[in-house]
Amino acid sequence: MSKNNNIDPDRIQLLEVKTVKGNIDVGDDLDESPLVGFKTDFDVKSMFRLEDQLVRFLFTARFHGLSNDDTPLPLTAEFTFDFLFKVDELEKYVVDSDKKLEQISVSSVLGHTLIAIIYSTARGIILTRTQGTVIKDGILLPVINTQKLLNLTGKVKDKG
Repeated sequence: MSKNNNIDPDRIQLLEVKTVKGNIDVGDDLDESPLVGFKTDFDVKSMFRLEDQLVRFLFTARFHGLSNDDTPLPLTAEFTFDFLFKVDELEKYVVDSDKKLEQISVSSVLGHTLIAIIYSTARGIILTRTQGTVIKDGILLPVINTQKLLNLTGKVKDKG
């Protein structure tokens, strides 16, 4: 196990992106208050298969419509995506491993790179899928610090 502080983007391949879930639910009384924004929350799960140099992420974004005074509206949306990456020499990015618990942690440099790819890809898909719906202009994910998402995985460490 060693840490690697450099990422060569040519050594990362995004093999597939699948939409696992994508829905918008609207209550009958949505028109009573104007939609001005969303409360957004995320869920990220990561899985590693070192022998094949594969990393899989399940990324979920949930949205709850809000009115002018931050009152919840009868509008929710949820999208889940399955991302599969191949990372050449993945083992070089492992900073901690517990074979008994079948858990590994990877360096933050790899984690931030993959999370940034996931988030920006999901951002475009969600915007495209929600434009022209009851949401009209669509949902645009906010700009965030990728550390927020990495903290959800629990499998990335700031050791490099």
